[in-house]
Amino acid sequence: MAAGHLSPNIDAGSQRVRADRRIRCEILIGAAMVLAVAAVLYGVYPYRRARIVAGPLVQVSADGTLLVAWQTAGATRSRLDVHLADAASQRPGSVVSPRPREALSIEPAGADGRFVAILPRVLTNRARFSYSLTTSMLLGDRSKGPWRISPPRVGSPFRFVVFGESGGAARPGTMAAAILKTEPHLVLHIGDLIYETGQWPGDYGGLYREQFCEPYEALISSVPFMPVIGGHEARVEGGGPFRRFFALPQDGPNGVAAGLSYWFDYGPARFVAIDTSAPAEAMQGRIVPWLRAVLGDTATSWKFVCMERSPYTGGPNPADENIQRILVPAFEAVGVDAVFSAGHHLYERTHPMVKGEIRPVSEGVVYVTTGAGGRGLSTGKQPLPPYVAACEDRSYSFTFVELDGGRLHMRQVGEYGQLIDDWWFAKPTR
Repeated sequence: MAAGHLSPNIDAGSQRVRADRRIRCEILIGAAMVLAVAAVLYGVYPYRRARIVAGPLVQVSADGTLLVAWQTAGATRSRLDVHLADAASQRPGSVVSPRPREALSIEPAGADGRFVAILPRVLTNRARFSYSLTTSMLLGDRSKGPWRISPPRVGSPFRFVVFGESGGAARPGTMAAAILKTEPHLVLHIGDLIYETGQWPGDYGGLYREQFCEPYEALISSVPFMPVIGGHEARVEGGGPFRRFFALPQDGPNGVAAGLSYWFDYGPARFVAIDTSAPAEAMQGRIVPWLRAVLGDTATSWKFVCMERSPYTGGPNPADENIQRILVPAFEAVGVDAVFSAGHHLYERTHPMVKGEIRPVSEGVVYVTTGAGGRGLSTGKQPLPPYVAACEDRSYSFTFVELDGGRLHMRQVGEYGQLIDDWWFAKPTR
């Protein structure tokens, strides 16, 4: 062999060694890439499952205490932290451990990720407090908030807002912003919060997130929101998705699905929600006795009823004769101050009425149709019935009510803050 030349066997062996090293290196690189992707997916999966996909939603329990409801994307631990405000700063307060609640279920019963936290009663009558939510992941926690709540206080004016017919509204964010500017203690929605699309029931939970949770997030996370079932909600599984999505008081009449008719006390008032899609027999035999019992024995200063259909209206469709015949006598017997409905997409207020006749202020029941919540507008009849005191069918709007002792001040406010109607009365002293 000539000097300076390698043996063919040695050269081939070196090539094999280099090839083996390259293969091992490629295997190690591939394994590292697989492990890196797995680690990313391992971290992303619990992160996505810990997302809050519905809520938080503040509501009122039957006894007037507040609760917060929310849903995560999957099974995860979750908690609510209450922060009490003092003169200097927001200081962490008590921790509320929520419990899973089937009543909040958007998906079929048994799905996970739904929570309801009952807030401590010590928060009642506070000037303000805030709360935040924390959902647990595999590596650390995910927090959201805080959101501030201002409960009503004894001796101070109590403010609430009523509106309806807003499902699929063109400008829900504009309406929500206008409502927030009035700084209400409570918001009541009186029918057709959700308009179904296509074949129902379908993804009804998705509709609640799209038409309600997302556009009204700033409102419902800081102001108690209490809905009344409307025709569009009632036609889907008899109101099943409505009852599962909201955590409503379970104190309705016997023999009627819980959550469709209910009552609660908040501030100086008792509020009663009535399912007007119920058959006449159920209204007469079950709802009326319950209504008389609930409103006939209360220490609250004010009594209000919320429902979708109206017994007195100048809207395009005739007034509901079943409600006139069955429910109106009960309203008058127990001294209801006002009835709010949303059967038509407009605003109207009646004079005080008893037995279909106009009465002096504070001697009858005032009926307010406030269905100009954003889903189109109806045209009122011309001429309007004599009992209609005010009507507006050209603007989206909501009803703002302020109670100050024995005085009620009611204003109809447009979505851009414009004043549409202004009316008040004072209860006679007894």
